[in-house]
Amino acid sequence: MTLLTFSELGVSKKTCQILEKKGYQNPTDIQSIMIPAVLGSSDDIIAKADTGTGKTGAFGIPLVDAIDLKNPIVQAIAIAPTRELASQVAKELTSYKGEAPIRIIELCGGQGMKQQIDALKKITQPCVVVGTPGRILDHINKKRLKLQDISWLVIDEVDEMLNFGFKEDMDKIVSQTNPNRRTIILSATLPAFVKKVAKSYLNDPKELNCKKRDDQQPSIEQTYYKVNKINKMKLLTRVIDGLLHFYGFVFCNTKREVDQLSEQLVRLGYAAESMHGDLSQSQRNRALERFKSKQCDILVVTDVAARGIDIKNISHVVNYSVPQNLEAYTHRIGRTGRAGQTGVAITFVKESEFFRFKRIIKMQKNGILKKEVPTAQEVMALKHERLINSVLDAKPSRFQADLAAKILGQAEPQLAVAGLLKLRYSDFF
Repeated sequence: MTLLTFSELGVSKKTCQILEKKGYQNPTDIQSIMIPAVLGSSDDIIAKADTGTGKTGAFGIPLVDAIDLKNPIVQAIAIAPTRELASQVAKELTSYKGEAPIRIIELCGGQGMKQQIDALKKITQPCVVVGTPGRILDHINKKRLKLQDISWLVIDEVDEMLNFGFKEDMDKIVSQTNPNRRTIILSATLPAFVKKVAKSYLNDPKELNCKKRDDQQPSIEQTYYKVNKINKMKLLTRVIDGLLHFYGFVFCNTKREVDQLSEQLVRLGYAAESMHGDLSQSQRNRALERFKSKQCDILVVTDVAARGIDIKNISHVVNYSVPQNLEAYTHRIGRTGRAGQTGVAITFVKESEFFRFKRIIKMQKNGILKKEVPTAQEVMALKHERLINSVLDAKPSRFQADLAAKILGQAEPQLAVAGLLKLRYSDFF
């Protein structure tokens, strides 16, 4: 299949140059479908595409191209369900505009209100507002943000908006917008009730559906363990300790469980951080930066906190609690196995949760295999073997080699040190 270029999709030369500098050589599938649909017509659009397929670029690139640089007002608003996703969208739009005099105003909870008020008061150039429903509505109610003249309304992750209970807020925001606006709605899933609500905001929309090709499907090994409440924590430590390397998310269903689990992990000596909706933005940013920079390798999160986070090289996702439905399960495991890499998704299932999880197993196209809980002795054997191998692969110090040789009478340095370690850890077996 011949890959299209952004230029062939109708993107301006200046924006194409910006995309080239960003390293964007060819559009993704959703971008190939959506960009010409946005640039080539005036239709409203409802698009279905999975997380991680380039949805932000699909609407953000043509949106930046379409902004009237001579009209210094708020011309577009993009609404996202979480702070993290809104911030990600704002950053992407900023990168697409290059040196163009377009101002991107971010309106999210957890940020300084005065800074947002000042930004809305001093609009002297074309603007795009990006934010979360609650904070956007707050500014509308206080008469700081007026949307009667906007040309574009974008609602991202509309399925999550409804899951989080934002329908009333969205209705109020949409009612304040220009009735002649153009509306773009995106969603990872489009069950009947989501489509019905979405279409209430649209006028005779064009429907776009982008399915991942087989060669784009993430490679994720999916397994589960049957556990009881008492041994869930023990199982988590055994799973992590039994791996060569763990860098990933541990999902819980409640904020309280996130706090309790992260505290237990830290107490046991694991490098862990937590993220959920009750933490301040500065606390969430700190946890995320520590995780991104690999100062910690475990991030304990709720579904809401993880929405919009896109981090490369995630090796594992653990569902410490069974997700509520298939959509939540798909979103969670989609944090790993991205960009052609492989990943592992592990779910802990209590007896009381098994009926719900069986439904997920039936609806999930790729198999989810059951595993037996590893024993402490099996985990210790793995750690012992890796410790020995690490010594055999390394060059021991002269002191280590001499000491081992004296004790074991072994002349070859690496084998001598390995033998010494076997002797040291023999008490465990």
